[in-house]
Amino acid sequence: KSKFMAQRVNWIQGKPPSLNFRAQIKIRYRAPLAWGQLEVVEQGKTLICLDEPLGDITPGQAAVFYQGDEVLGGGIIQ
Repeated sequence: KSKFMAQRVNWIQGKPPSLNFRAQIKIRYRAPLAWGQLEVVEQGKTLICLDEPLGDITPGQAAVFYQGDEVLGGGIIQ
C-alpha cells in the first residue's frame, strides 16, 4: 500500500509541525524508515502517503513519525 490513515495520533510537541509536511515513517519496530507526506485531516487523524509502497502495513499497529532523530509523534494504523 502507498497510503494509510493513522488514528489516535499523539504529537510530542502537543501539535503537528504543520497540517501538511514530509517526514520519515516507521510502521514496525525493526522496519526501516520510509519517507512520506503527512496530512492532518482532523483532530487525531493523519493521512500518510508513502513515497514507495510497503507491503506490511497492518491495522492496529503503531506508526511513528520522525524528522531525523526527533520523534514527532505517532498513531494507530487504521
